[in-house]
Amino acid sequence: MKRLPAPHDPGGVALRRGIRVGLLTPAVLALGLGPLDDPVAALFASFAIVVLLGFVDFDGPPRLRARAYAATTVAGAVLIVAATPLSEIPAAAALFTAVAVFAIRLGGGLGGRVEAAGVALVLAVVLAAVVPAPVSDLGSRLLGWFGAGALALVGSLTILPRYRQRRFARTIALAARALAAAVRDPERSADAVAAVDALRAETVTMPFRPHGFWRRERALRRVADGLFRLRLALPL
Repeated sequence: MKRLPAPHDPGGVALRRGIRVGLLTPAVLALGLGPLDDPVAALFASFAIVVLLGFVDFDGPPRLRARAYAATTVAGAVLIVAATPLSEIPAAAALFTAVAVFAIRLGGGLGGRVEAAGVALVLAVVLAAVVPAPVSDLGSRLLGWFGAGALALVGSLTILPRYRQRRFARTIALAARALAAAVRDPERSADAVAAVDALRAETVTMPFRPHGFWRRERALRRVADGLFRLRLALPL
């Protein structure tokens, strides 16, 4: 019997996302369909949990991570408010969706957390515009979205949190030390090559590359790029 290939999930990123979504989605559905008795709120809450925890993976210290989730939740709510009145007019909903998605993708060029939030914002627009609903349902939609946003923020900080930027910074430090040692002692060139290769692999597997207008992310990316160029310049 042919063996199935082992799943490729560096650092267990997909597993962590799946556990968070699997734990919190049934909880918001039970709350929305049970005590609240609001199917619209339950729909948007469960959708928001999947989007914010399954498709988005913010990194950084807890304070910056919480700020990113809060900003994404507020931005998604603004888009829901704008799209809901148009949802019963197909042409208007399609036009708004096209313009909003274009603007979101264009903003993703800033990189960093803006790029990471893009998927969540696009899906929020699509759900709000594609599912026809009267304006009277807007309150229930926002209740579900904001409630799930708050729960996603807490879940990201408490359920198997992983701070990839810290690991990335440590990998950069190890590569820099290995290159410095190879310059002093050419016999340690193999260690330097292995360290730089590990840094390159860590960069590729980041959920989003650390660039953009956040100073820490931009600085990390520049240091990593400098080490890559130094590795090519040295006779290792």
